[in-house]
Amino acid sequence: AAFQQVPAALDGVSETEAEALHEAMSDEEQARKAEEAARKAEEEAALEKMSAAGKIRLMNVAQKVRMANLGTATERGILIADTNKVVARAVIRSAAVTDQEARKYSKNKALLDEIVAYISKQKRWTRHYDIKKNLVQNPKTPLQEALRFLPYLRINDLKLVARSKGVPPVVSKAAKQMIKARLK
Repeated sequence: AAFQQVPAALDGVSETEAEALHEAMSDEEQARKAEEAARKAEEEAALEKMSAAGKIRLMNVAQKVRMANLGTATERGILIADTNKVVARAVIRSAAVTDQEARKYSKNKALLDEIVAYISKQKRWTRHYDIKKNLVQNPKTPLQEALRFLPYLRINDLKLVARSKGVPPVVSKAAKQMIKARLK
């Protein structure tokens, strides 16, 4: 058996002693393998307990893109703010993004310009009043798109936009003109 393959170092050792040595080595090997399996199980348990943000921090770009398409709304919410444009684009283009998520993203002034512009061009999202209002109030929305949504805003929201320091002056001025025109 296996103890016969032991090198010449065991010359002069009886066959039963060689068998006992082999069993002792295999017991050590089994203990080492069991210890390694326990360590791997601990690492997996620690990874499961880790928050979504913690898991995402450990991922590479390809894994993040995959997560953007297959992950939960919470995971997409973390990934949309990623500094890597490829990851953020993958999130916003995911078919799993809901209207509620788009509403939240349209309000976020920290997102990349490209993401806000993408939301403003999607009819499935811009049909919602809240998203139009959020896009007009978001300084990263392209001017043309912000001006396009202004006529759809209610008078109270137009007044907020007209007074806002966070929107481009062109949008603020256009909102003031619309208020005057509606009040005539």
